[in-house]
Formats: sequence, C-alpha cells, structure tokens
Amino acid sequence: MSEKKQPTSNVALKLGGIIILLVAIIAIIYMATPSGPCSEFKDKYERQLCVADHAIGNQSVVMCNDVTNIDLKEYCISSIAVETGAPKLCELLTNQTHGSCITDIALARNEPVLCDTLRFVDERWLDVCQMQISIKMNNTDRCSSIGFADLRDNCIVELQKTRNDFELCKKIVTDST
Repeated sequence: MSEKKQPTSNVALKLGGIIILLVAIIAIIYMATPSGPCSEFKDKYERQLCVADHAIGNQSVVMCNDVTNIDLKEYCISSIAVETGAPKLCELLTNQTHGSCITDIALARNEPVLCDTLRFVDERWLDVCQMQISIKMNNTDRCSSIGFADLRDNCIVELQKTRNDFELCKKIVTDST
C-alpha cells in the first residue's frame, strides 16, 4: 500500500511546485509591468518625464525619487524647490543643479542673502547668483563683490546698459581683446 501512495505524493509535490512557479512568474510580470499615471508611455524616458511632471504637479519630492534618470530626478526636485521657494530642497541636488536651484529661488524672492549659501558649495555659482540678482535689482555694489572677473565685468556691462552710466565701464577689469 505504501508503494501506491508514493507516486501520488510525488505528483502532488510536482504539481505544487509548478503552481508556485507559475504564481512567482505572474508576480514578476505584474511587478515589471508599469502602472500608475504614466503607464501608457512605452518609451522609458517619456515615462520618466511623465513621472517627474506628475511629481512636480503634486509638489511631491517623494514621487521624484521614483524617477531613475538622474537628470530628470534633479529637474523634478529643483522645480519643486523653486516653485515652493524651499532652498533646503536644493541641498538634495548636485553642485551644478544646486547652484541653479538656489539662484532661481534667490531671484524669485529678491533675496541676495540666499546666494551666500553657495559659498561652500561652489564659488562660481555664488558669483553667478550674485551677478544675476545684482542685475535684477539694478545694484552695482553687489557686482563689485563678485570674485570671478568675467562675471563681475558682465554684471557691470549689463547694468551699464540700463543706466547709461559710462563711469561703470571704468570698473571693468578684463581685457576684451
């Protein structure tokens, strides 16, 4: 009698293994199939861009983390930081994007002091921020504190255009020849 039960239990065991394998395959297919608001996009980049735009629309940095493309993720976080005026979010970004993020917020708020937060991140971005906000606020004093000569001169030239003050040209350091 025990010999007849053995083949039946082997069949049941094999059948159980096949069922578990099928369930695992279905679960893997389900998890690999894109779902959510951007699942209609077949192209991976377009889908990632859609997720980023969706996150920006919801002002959700957590949703930005679902974006695997680094450039799109930084675009996502930076956009939310600028839209919400939250410079702390810029700290989640790389130096280049961080500088741009802080500069955009400083310009939107007319807050030159925000540029100073870039002092320990990137000196060039500090000067870019100071230049742009000096031009926006029409303030030549801030131009003088810009360390990079090309940016300082550009700041002075831009302000000279709006003021027609040729005395400003005397402050230009670099030679254009």
